Amino acid sequence: MGIDMDREIKIEELDRYARSLLGVPYRYGVEVSYKDGIPSAIDCSELIEFVLSRFGLPVPDGSWCQYSWCIPLPKDDEPPAGSLGFMSKLVYRSEYNPLGVYHVGLVLPRHVVIEAYGKPINKVVETDLTIFRNRVGFDTWARIPGVTFVWPSGKPVSW
Repeated sequence: MGIDMDREIKIEELDRYARSLLGVPYRYGVEVSYKDGIPSAIDCSELIEFVLSRFGLPVPDGSWCQYSWCIPLPKDDEPPAGSLGFMSKLVYRSEYNPLGVYHVGLVLPRHVVIEAYGKPINKVVETDLTIFRNRVGFDTWARIPGVTFVWPSGKPVSW
């Protein structure tokens, strides 16, 4: 999947757009397009695809495909805004998903992760970064390839 390797995204625009989806109901397997406006339901990988496609990024569908597409970051480091957090379980391993990745969230400023969370919450929520990292199944953080996220000052978000 080729993308413009020089793409810049303003982190405050990403933050504002992602937060506009807070409260959208969760539904596994739903397909949506940002061109259709705020969706009536969304799942975790579709949330990532939906938000980033708004900024012209062709993102793979499915959390396991997004994991394979991204560049891993050290698990114990503080992830920068604009990175993704992934969860995995052995039970989800398959020929198509050898790592068992089953969930993804987007790191935003202020040390939070926005995620489309299934049971028992069933909606898009903002989760404290530490809570997300300490959840059973947390695997790693990863950087989105070919993108530089920039602060309002124009300074790049550091990896």
